[in-house]
Amino acid sequence: MRKALADRLGDRITFETLEWSGANTHRARREAAQKLRAQLKDSIADHPLARHFLVAHSHGGNVALYAMADATLRQHVDGIACLNSPFLCALKRNTKQFMLEIFAWMAAYFVLLFMAYAVFHVLAPLSTDPDLQHLGLLAQIGIGLGFAAALILLIFLVIVPGLMYGRTLEERVASWASARRAAISQDMILPPNPDVPVLCAWTAGDEVISSFGLLDALANLPYLALSFVGLLVSFVVSYGLQAFGVFPSLFTVPLVDPTLTPFVRLLVRFVLDYPISTGIYMLALLVGLFSAAVLVNLMFRVLPMGIGFDKLVDSLFVRLSVTVTPVTSNHVEFLDIESEHGFLGHSKAYSDAAVLAELARWISARSTRPE
Repeated sequence: MRKALADRLGDRITFETLEWSGANTHRARREAAQKLRAQLKDSIADHPLARHFLVAHSHGGNVALYAMADATLRQHVDGIACLNSPFLCALKRNTKQFMLEIFAWMAAYFVLLFMAYAVFHVLAPLSTDPDLQHLGLLAQIGIGLGFAAALILLIFLVIVPGLMYGRTLEERVASWASARRAAISQDMILPPNPDVPVLCAWTAGDEVISSFGLLDALANLPYLALSFVGLLVSFVVSYGLQAFGVFPSLFTVPLVDPTLTPFVRLLVRFVLDYPISTGIYMLALLVGLFSAAVLVNLMFRVLPMGIGFDKLVDSLFVRLSVTVTPVTSNHVEFLDIESEHGFLGHSKAYSDAAVLAELARWISARSTRPE
């Protein structure tokens, strides 16, 4: 690459290299960025009239942009060229939906089922149990009204305070999740770069960005299943499979009166048995999906991106991904280049003739611009 650029740009160009481990860890990239800032300051002090360009390959592009956190340094860097660089990105997740709303709806669902179950066991015998028939209509109505009053009292003494406490808990959890999300975002997201132009050159068919795309798709599957539509489909399918006898019903309401008609028995099965059993299936599904979300986030995001295990919990509150251009840079030029190397050409970008020609053109255009 040095020879190709020197041939195209002439003897007016000199090269300096940054010696760093190249390890695919977030810590290594941060340490390299700090080292690059120091080296750039020395180079700018030694060559104050020169134009300074950074050329980075692969995740070295993140190192170069992490170094641009220094606003003063940005004023002296004329451009950053990134070759096949997957840029780290951390987008916000709807933690309220995943941590609070799902469990709130499940709690409300089971409360309604409990009330329906209680109503059935108290009111149904009033019209069918011979031992209660002698009480007369007024006595039966009184028992029904008393039970209704008991339910209303339960709502005001238990459910309403529970909702109020749930609201307070929601605010606390949301505040905690927001703090965890801010912590990892501040550490992971590339710093704002409003000044330095960035060239993003990608060779067609690069295997790294394709691999990250596959990993991202796999990591999103549990979150897709945890969406409102995904949970609704799971509920309907679970209920339907029980109704058709594919899944066993996990709960059967004990019939207090054996004289209930077949229609009432069937109604109880569809209104109480299957919904309660479906709720149990959904609780097991939620536990499985949340466990899967943690596991796939570790396997397909945290480890491939070189993020430490200390960031595992924080990483659940953002969607970690990679992009072909840095989302925090204002001046970006993107080049999609057909590589001469073909398959597995990620590590050959800096020797690709088409890439080097575009790189020389880009540097030359910014080296000759008027002051």
